[in-house]
Amino acid sequence: MLEIQEQEYLTTASKAVRSYVSRKFNGFFSESDIEDIVSEVAMRMWAGRASFDPEKGKEFTWVWTIAKNVINDAAAAKHNRENINASWSDDVDMAANLMVGDDRADRELLRDEFVEDLYGRLRQERDRRLLLYLAQDMEYEEIARREGLSLSATYMAIYHMRQRLDKNAAA
Repeated sequence: MLEIQEQEYLTTASKAVRSYVSRKFNGFFSESDIEDIVSEVAMRMWAGRASFDPEKGKEFTWVWTIAKNVINDAAAAKHNRENINASWSDDVDMAANLMVGDDRADRELLRDEFVEDLYGRLRQERDRRLLLYLAQDMEYEEIARREGLSLSATYMAIYHMRQRLDKNAAA
């Protein structure tokens, strides 16, 4: 049976997450990202507490594995978000820099127009929903929940949506 007490879940999750992040993803995540990851790890620990088998390994190894999986998922999600947002913000920033002044409302309008243009290029309703989720900087886990997909299926759906946008842009 798992010996970690309920109040120690966050502390143990934090140790595992911060240790793994400092080794593999140093400087990649913000403090807010790390706190979200710690919470997710603690929730998975709680949900899987009955499945822990001390004969298969130590508690911290179990927690470390959970942390590693959550961190790798978070890193992939953040990387994918940054890729799509970077391409959007490059186009929007270029247009905004041509304007006189630094008006935030103008930048938001340009971004909204850019998203509208992308939305118009997509034919499938699910692709349109995915685009709007990404435009709202929604986490992949939330997108998966709303769409009723697994996290990996969500990554693939967004990947294919991006390919369709690239193909439409080239045409």
